[in-house]
Amino acid sequence: MVQNENSVITKRKFAHYLLLSFLFWVIPFLIRLFLLDGRTIEKPNPEYNFKVIEDVTGHLLINDRLSVFYLIFKNNLKVCIINIAGGAMFGLVTVSNLIWNGFYAADVFATIHFNGMSIIKILKHTMPHSFELLGIWLSGALGFCQAKLLILYMKGKELHIVGFLLFAIKCFLIIITIILLSAFIETFISIPFAK
Repeated sequence: MVQNENSVITKRKFAHYLLLSFLFWVIPFLIRLFLLDGRTIEKPNPEYNFKVIEDVTGHLLINDRLSVFYLIFKNNLKVCIINIAGGAMFGLVTVSNLIWNGFYAADVFATIHFNGMSIIKILKHTMPHSFELLGIWLSGALGFCQAKLLILYMKGKELHIVGFLLFAIKCFLIIITIILLSAFIETFISIPFAK
C-alpha cells in the first residue's frame, strides 16, 4: 500500500473506504430486516433474482456439491467484480450494488425466518461462511479507491498508478481467497450440517 500523504491509498484512507462499503451494505440490510413486515418484497425480475437460489437448490437435490460450490463462488465473484468495476463509474455502481446486495441478503434471511426457521438456526447455518461479506466489503472499498483515483486523474493530480495497481492486485487476490474459502465452507460444511 502506498503510504505517502499525497497517495491515493493509505491505510487510513482504505479503512475509511472499507467502512463506507460496510455502511452501504449494512444499512439496507438492517432496514429490510427490521423495518419491514414479513412479506417478501416484490422483485423487479424474479427470474434473475432467484436463478442462483434455484440452481443451487437443484444441484443440492442431486447431491452435486461441485456445481453448488461453483455457483456460489461465481455469484459472489460477480458481486465483487461489479463492486470493483463500479469505481470506473465514480463509485455509483459500487454504491448501488452494495445497497442492493445488502437489501437482498436481508430479504432472503427474512423470508427464511418468516417461513418458520428461527433466527438462531439461521445464524447457526450461515455464520460459518458469512466471512464472504468481508470479500464483498473489500471489493466495495477497492471500487471506491478506483473512483477516487479517477476523480484525481480528471483534476490533473500526479498519481502513483503502479503503487495503486500493485495494491489492487494484492487486494483482489485476498478477495478471491476469501470468497473461495467461504464458498467451500458453505458448500461442504454449512449445507451438509443444515440437514
